[in-house]
Amino acid sequence: GVQTCALPISLRTIQTRLAIKAMDDANTTYTWSRNLAIVLAVAVIALAIVLLMTLIRAISTPLVAMTQAMERLAAGDLRTDVRDDGRRDEVGGLVRSLLGFRDQIAAAEEAKAEQTRLIVDSVGAGLHALAQGNLTARIDVDLVGPFAKLKEDFNNAMASMSGRSEEHTSE
Repeated sequence: GVQTCALPISLRTIQTRLAIKAMDDANTTYTWSRNLAIVLAVAVIALAIVLLMTLIRAISTPLVAMTQAMERLAAGDLRTDVRDDGRRDEVGGLVRSLLGFRDQIAAAEEAKAEQTRLIVDSVGAGLHALAQGNLTARIDVDLVGPFAKLKEDFNNAMASMSGRSEEHTSE
């Protein structure tokens, strides 16, 4: 009978030791898994922050450059450098629109300068002819807008004066 009692105790001891070992293994696996999950979560958060910062820079840098270029254009600097790096997103579309806007303003300024030169040259030549006593001078160039009225009035005044001059010479 002594042997029968010793056998269950050693089985219990073995079972207890196995249970304790299994519990230790489970605790080790849990601790390792928890630490791995924490490290992975921190790595994912760090990667998300890096990606977010990269995305913010990829958008904000060209927008800041465009804002500065628009401010210079608004101040009248038509030589403002706007770089089109070929982006095919909304930022690239804004850059191309800004380039088109700048080019339209520059073309309008050139047309305005050309029209001003044309007006000054033609009216100046007419007035110079008048100052020289030439009453046959007329403005022949096409002037637009309110300057067409200036051309008409000048030519009518010259016609009227040359008509009076002819009356005085025939008397």
